[in-house]
Formats: sequence, structure tokens, C-alpha cells
Amino acid sequence: MDLDRISVEARLRSPWEALDLGFVMARQWWLPLFLSWVVPSGIVFIVLSLIFTKNSWVPYVVVWWLKPLWDRGPLYIASRRLFGEEAGARDVFRNLWRLYKTDWFVWLTVRRLSVTRSFDMPLTVLEKITKDKRSDRQLVLHRNHSNAATWLTMAGVCIEVFFVIAIFSFMAMMVPEQVEIDYWNLFFEQDTILVWVYNFSIFVSMCLVGPFFAVAGFALYISRRIELEAWDIEIRFRHLASVYEKKRDAIGGNKPLTSLLLCACMLFAGLLVPADHVLAAEPSADEYSENTSSSDDSMSELAKADEASVTISPAAKASKEDMFEILQGDKFHIREVRSGWRLKDFDLPEEEGETPGWFITVLKFIWKILKAIGKFFALLLKPLEYIVYVLWVLVAILIVYLIYRFREPIGNFVASTEPVKLEHEAPEVMFGLNVTKESLPDDIPANVRALWQQQDYRAAVSLLYRALLTGLIHDYDFAFEDSHTEGECVTLVQERGDNVLSPYVVKLTACWQNLAYGHMVPRWEDVDLLCDSWSKVFPDE
Repeated sequence: MDLDRISVEARLRSPWEALDLGFVMARQWWLPLFLSWVVPSGIVFIVLSLIFTKNSWVPYVVVWWLKPLWDRGPLYIASRRLFGEEAGARDVFRNLWRLYKTDWFVWLTVRRLSVTRSFDMPLTVLEKITKDKRSDRQLVLHRNHSNAATWLTMAGVCIEVFFVIAIFSFMAMMVPEQVEIDYWNLFFEQDTILVWVYNFSIFVSMCLVGPFFAVAGFALYISRRIELEAWDIEIRFRHLASVYEKKRDAIGGNKPLTSLLLCACMLFAGLLVPADHVLAAEPSADEYSENTSSSDDSMSELAKADEASVTISPAAKASKEDMFEILQGDKFHIREVRSGWRLKDFDLPEEEGETPGWFITVLKFIWKILKAIGKFFALLLKPLEYIVYVLWVLVAILIVYLIYRFREPIGNFVASTEPVKLEHEAPEVMFGLNVTKESLPDDIPANVRALWQQQDYRAAVSLLYRALLTGLIHDYDFAFEDSHTEGECVTLVQERGDNVLSPYVVKLTACWQNLAYGHMVPRWEDVDLLCDSWSKVFPDE
């Protein structure tokens, strides 16, 4: 993860501003994000639609339940493009199994209905942490931005519903007015064409909202990491360091003298500014009172002029008198109070009925909804038609549970029968350091001591740390990525539990970070001790 290549401004943002940034990113990269979401979900939707022709609810329910898998494609593309990599839908399809397999069972069961799913998904897809480490990391992230992630989920649900309603409303608007259609009965008759249109509208609404939902959650995650890890400060320090290097190369050794002269000139110019140019003249109390009194007199004169200029016509006076006469009549002083419930007399005309017509329409609508719900549960309770599907679902859940419960013995058995290890391509450069064996001298401690005696402290510590990374990669077979940070490398070493290697890596990494980022030269005793312990950590070298 190279912060110098980030394509957005790394600064502190409010949660809502981070969501706006996510929507902008989704609009900018909309096509690959949309393809990575719609292609796998569309294949599943079409296959299920062809298989379950009678059970129309199965295709869109299954696609909706598998949303945590579909969201990983847009998340993968956005995380790469944010740091300058040209990732597209093809890259997602090449790594589809690797993206989907990570914690898939937990995301489709325990975490499926999580309202902060978009905010938590990068922990699984990008950081690839599980169990207690993931819980601790999620607890830190949720101290801020979690409310915005919840509202993002609620807004996404509402927008999907609005899209479905909009599609059906558009189709209804396209029907000529001369054609009379009972849309309510048409909706519950479940004709084949209507079922396909209904399922397709739900699927389209999910496809339109899904990429924006995933990228907005990713933007919240990035905003929280910028806040926690101070990316903006680090990038600013790097920029200042580069500017300093350029100016030092251009000016040479006269940089302190030039800065001193510039400060002296600015101080001298500040002393020459006249005082009456700095302080603005303020009105006195007497002047303020005179201005106030004169303004009050002018306002009173204007009010009197307006009253004099207004004239009332005879017609207006007559209308005003008629109005008061009508208001004083008996019809405007009758009061009648009625209370109690009664059934509407449907034989009376609409204007004479006491119950409003809209209230009767609402009651009929609610009654139809209750009847539809009753029909739905009646279909679910048909034992002869659905018992087979229920049993197959229970068997599938049992098989998945047994595989998840005994995943470690099964994994050990598979590993013992097929001892094929995937080759990992070792990185050649990490943190700007060459970590190939060809770039290192033969005797590391001797060269480090020689550089230290020449007072080239940075080169000495850099050589020792570069040799450490090379040894960890090639001698201890650590699968480091070029995107890993120093802290992540230390964590991977500590997870292996080597009592000799872990303290050495922690101490040398701390020396390197203090010198590289804090410009703090370590003590010679610490460096000498690290050189003496080199043969214990790497006995073959």
C-alpha cells in the first residue's frame, strides 16, 4: 500500500462526507464495478429462474442472501484503483474463488443481517484477518463511523424498494388510458410474464444499488483508517521531505543563510507598517446616538406619509360591510359535536356519507393485503408439495455445518494426501528496499559495523533491516506482499511463535522505524547486539 499513489486527498472527513466520496468513486468507476457485481449474480439468477419456474420467489431471495459475496468484487476493484492500480472486472473474475472463499460461511449466516456489513467487509477482503484479531480491529473501527454505516444500509434498502416501485409505475404509465387493468388482481394472479418482470425488476434494483453500497462502505473504512493512522500527516511529511531535498540540492550549503535573511526581511517589513493602517476607525458614542435618532425620525415620517397616501375605494368599503354582516349571521354560530363509531350507509350518496371515501379505500387495501398474506402462508403449509424442498435444505445445512465444524481435520487430511504447495512469488522490493539475495554482501554484520564506523548510520541500519527481510522471505519462507507494512510483517513473524526470531525482528524493526521515519539514530550498543545475534537468527549465513 503506497500512500504516495493514493488518488484522493488524504484528510480527515466526516462520515457523511466519506459517503459522498464513495458515491463519487462509484460513479467514476461505475462500469467495472457494475460488471463485477452483475455477472456472477446474474448467472445465479438466470439458472435459478430456469430451475424454479413455479416458485417465483427463489431466484431473487437467493441472490439477495448472497449479497455479501457479490459486494466483494466492487470492493476489490475500488481498493486497487484508489492506489493507482488499473484493476477491472477481469481481475475480479480471475480471483473470484479467492475472494469468495474467505469467511463465506460466517458472512452468509451470522453476519448476513449486519447493518454495518459494507463497513466491516474490508476487514475480511482486504486485511484478511479472522477471529479475535478481527473482533478487536472491528471494535476500534466502530468507535466512529458505525452510525453512518447503519444509515447507509437503511438508505440502500429504501432505494432498492423505490427502484422496484419506479419500474412498475413506469410500466403502468406506458399503458394507454383506454385500457382498463385491475393491477391488484394482476399482481396476485402470478402470470408467467408478470413473474419474470417482477423478479427482473428486483434483480435490476439490487444491481444498481449494490456497487454504490459496497464502495460507500469502503470509503467509510478508508476515512476511518486515515483518522486512526494519520495518513494525511505521513503524506505531508513525505512531501516536505521531497521539497527539502530538492531545495537543498538547488541551493547547496547556503540554505540556512537564505532562511535567516528571509526571516529578517519579513520582520523588518512588519515593523514598517503604520499603526493607523492597522486599526480601523470606530464611531464615537455621540455619533452613534445622533445616527440612531435621525433614523428613527425618518422612519416615523415615512409611516405617516404611507398612511396619508392610502385611499379606500367605495366598492371596497361596501364589500367589507357585507362581509361583516354575513359573519354576524346565525349560520356562523352553530356548533354541533358528534362522537361514536357507526357503519357507513353505502346506499347514501358519497357526499352524504359520514365516513370518508379514502378511509374505506384504505380498509379495502388492508383487507386485500391480509388475504394475500394468508394465501402466502397457506402455500408454505402445503406439506406434500414443499416437504421435499425443506428436507433437502435441512440436509444441505447439516452437511455445511459438519464441514465447517470439522474443517481442521478435513484440512489436515487433504494436506496429507495432496502435499502440493502453491508457489508464492517473493517480492523484490519492500518499503523501497531491495530484498533480493544478490543485492546483499557476504558478511552482513561486518559490513554493518564498517558503515557505522564511517558514520553512515542510515546505510548501516538499512543494510541490516534489508538483510533481515531477505532472510525472512528466503530462509524462513514468509509469504510477504509488497503491500505489507512493517507492522504487518512483525505480526506475521510473531504468529509463528519463534522465541528467538520474534524478539530480534521486533527490536530491529523498531530501530529501523525510529531512524527512517523519526530520524532518531539508535545506540551503538543496540546495533552491536543485533550484529552479534545475527548468527543465532540466521546460522546458515
